[in-house]
Amino acid sequence: ALPISHDVLIEDCVLHDTGRDVVKIPAGCDDVTIRGCEIYNSGVGYPPGTPQDEKNAEGIDAVNADRLHVADTHIHDTATTCLYVKGGSIGTVIERTRAERCGDLGIVLGFDTSPEFFDTQANPGYYENIGGVVRNSVVIDTGLAGLGLYATRDASLLHNTVIRGGSEGQGGIYLGVATKDYDPMAGRSSNTNPTIVGTVIDQSGLPAPTCFGIRYSVEDELGTLSGLAAQGTIRDNLYFAGGAPCVYSDSRPESLYEGDDLAAWQAHAEGFDAGSRAVDPLLAADGHLMAGSPAVDAVAATPGVAFDIDAAMRSGMYDLGADEL
Repeated sequence: ALPISHDVLIEDCVLHDTGRDVVKIPAGCDDVTIRGCEIYNSGVGYPPGTPQDEKNAEGIDAVNADRLHVADTHIHDTATTCLYVKGGSIGTVIERTRAERCGDLGIVLGFDTSPEFFDTQANPGYYENIGGVVRNSVVIDTGLAGLGLYATRDASLLHNTVIRGGSEGQGGIYLGVATKDYDPMAGRSSNTNPTIVGTVIDQSGLPAPTCFGIRYSVEDELGTLSGLAAQGTIRDNLYFAGGAPCVYSDSRPESLYEGDDLAAWQAHAEGFDAGSRAVDPLLAADGHLMAGSPAVDAVAATPGVAFDIDAAMRSGMYDLGADEL
């Protein structure tokens, strides 16, 4: 077997204008740190007019890469997804990162990976991401989910801000499913025990905005696929959609709901999204909080998010979202 790189540091780099992905981290390339970088203009090799669904050109695409750490990095103007970490990756940390103008997904733990890339000894359940964390990050203008979880276990989305996430589908936060190439031998786990706390979702300007979506489908070859199994901890988030209704969607038959009533969304499954509010967060264009924002001092200190998007220390009661005013 060929040797696989590991313990790699990519720091203070400007990486851009690539034919396809800007950074590709293949299976087994563990302990990579990407810090203080700017990453943009993926997929310039596609001819003008190429349909969006025929493109595959991420800002960062990591497959079964354990302990990937992305920090203080700006990813923008990607042909498809800005950043996803999938294929059974363990121990991902994404923090203080900006993802803007992403053709497809914004920042996602998991996605949908071919079965041969999984380490089934470490991960017999074929989870796409285990124990990953996205915190203190800002996502602005995505075609699909702003923040997403696909077939994860023990994933955490903590104090992030999403502006106009999912203009073409899915939503600000989206819990998706993975088909694994329809391989009959592969496991297709649901998102299990996620933690989603302190998120600000501002969908103002989108004509039909979904703030939070959970997928469920039944496939002829695969049976049931669900975006959420064990509920985990989902609480103290803030949603807003300007003049349009902010839609919440859960496609699971046992907890079916689609509508724009936050109170009904919270009541549709026991303890769901407790403490969350629907109110204008008063955000600047870059996701920072403005004076008088209801997100300020809105929640008791959340473990693991001590430093905001600008690396400023939080103290006392914490502000919701990526910024501590």
